Amino acid sequence: MQQLLACALETGAPFSPVLRDYTSGSSVTETAPSGCSQVRICVWGGGDAGSGGDGVTGGDGGASSGYVESVYAISGGQTLVYTVGAGGTPTGIIGGTSQVSSGTLSITTMSASTGMQSGGNVSNTPGNAGESAEGPVGGAGGEAIVGWNGYSAGAGGFGGEAKKWTGFPGHAGRVIFYYT
Repeated sequence: MQQLLACALETGAPFSPVLRDYTSGSSVTETAPSGCSQVRICVWGGGDAGSGGDGVTGGDGGASSGYVESVYAISGGQTLVYTVGAGGTPTGIIGGTSQVSSGTLSITTMSASTGMQSGGNVSNTPGNAGESAEGPVGGAGGEAIVGWNGYSAGAGGFGGEAKKWTGFPGHAGRVIFYYT
C-alpha cells in the first residue's frame, strides 16, 4: 500500500477537466488551474435584437452571432483576458462583441459578433440571419450557432409585430474555457 501511495505522489494525480462558462463580463482575467496542459476556448458574441413593426408590417428578426473556437497548450497560472458581448437591445439593435485575448499566455485574439468572427484555429463560423417579417407578424431571430459539445449562445431576437414599435432583444454571448 505504501508503494502505491508513494508512486501516486511521485507521478501526481491525474488532472480532472475544468469547465468555466461565462455569460457576462468585460475585460476579466481568466487564470488556468494548476495541473492543466491544454485549454479549449469557445466564443459566441451577443445576438442582434429584432426590429420593430411599422404599423402595417412586422419587424425583421435579428441575426445570431458568429462562433470561434481554438485549442492552445497552457500551464496552470497562465492568464487570458475575456469580454462577453451583451445581446442587442431594441433601441441599439446590434449585439456586443465577445473576445478572448492574451494575458500571460500569448494567443491570436479571438472575436465573435454578428458581423464577423476571427481568430479560431478550430472553427470560425458565421452567424445566421434573422427571418424577414411576414405581413403583420415579426420575423424569427437567427438561430444560435451550436458549437463544441452542444453549447450555444447569441441567438437573434424576434421582430416585433406590426403594431409593436420595437423588436425583442438578442441573446447574450458566451465564453467557455475547458481545461484538460
